[in-house]
Amino acid sequence: MTIAEITRLYVDEQLSTVEIGRRGHLHPETVRRRLHAAGVQLRPVAKVAGRKVSAAEMDRTVELYEQHRNLRVVGEILGVDPSTVRERLVRDDVDTSRELGATPTPPAPPGYALCADVAPGMGTNALALAARCGRGSVPGARRETTWPYRWLVPTTTDTRTPQETAA
Repeated sequence: MTIAEITRLYVDEQLSTVEIGRRGHLHPETVRRRLHAAGVQLRPVAKVAGRKVSAAEMDRTVELYEQHRNLRVVGEILGVDPSTVRERLVRDDVDTSRELGATPTPPAPPGYALCADVAPGMGTNALALAARCGRGSVPGARRETTWPYRWLVPTTTDTRTPQETAA
């Protein structure tokens, strides 16, 4: 879309930068920058206020979530996006971390611990420790080959492999 066409739509047809962006597959801020660079007097950006949620609607959101434990399902019932449901629930201090259908992370196998659990005791963080494991700097560390694909650090001082232990 040329600057002449953008200017014509903005000035002559009084279209918003959002509408021009939709037509030209451009971000509204890109449209504004191009208009500004062309010397066009820009109109103020419209501020869209969030819709107030009534107490009854908030109660219904919480009730539906407690019944279904699924943001998508509650969103479909209320006719809103799942992220809107989550925002409402967080605002009302409802825990959404254990949504129905979410697979819980299994515990570490015997003799091993998760990087996040042992990293503070080693004076580092979980990401740095996982990177060290990946470089082979942590003896006996192993990466799981199935979900959740995490690094496991041995909890014992014996770093022999199971084959070495059996021999």
